[in-house]
Amino acid sequence: MSTDVSRSTRRAGGQAAAELAILLPLLAIMAAGVVDVARGFHARINLTNAVREGARYGAGNPTDQTGIRQAVIDELADTSLKSLSSDAISIATPDGTGARNPITVSAAASFGTFLGSFLGIQSIPLRAQSTMMIVLGT
Repeated sequence: MSTDVSRSTRRAGGQAAAELAILLPLLAIMAAGVVDVARGFHARINLTNAVREGARYGAGNPTDQTGIRQAVIDELADTSLKSLSSDAISIATPDGTGARNPITVSAAASFGTFLGSFLGIQSIPLRAQSTMMIVLGT
């Protein structure tokens, strides 16, 4: 009777190992996908915060386009989007640079994924925009 128990234990162990060998690659790909999605959301949040900081700076200094672009770049300094160039940042003041007019700062970047080479997606484009009211003399 003890030989029957040891045989069924060995079969169950072998079956579990075979199931693990089949499912482990799928689970690893799913985990990498979750990490990619989380990294993408984090990069999008960083880009949104950066253009918000640029618009905040521009609300007080609407004619200083170099300073606005630098505020965006400085905000991205410690993020995965630190290589964003100033050419990817646009500034719009459609009603002029007077007080109480809007200033819009927008930026475009691309986010590289881990699974991109397997899925044929090398990068995902990210865009963010922020509009604030110009407040001079503060």
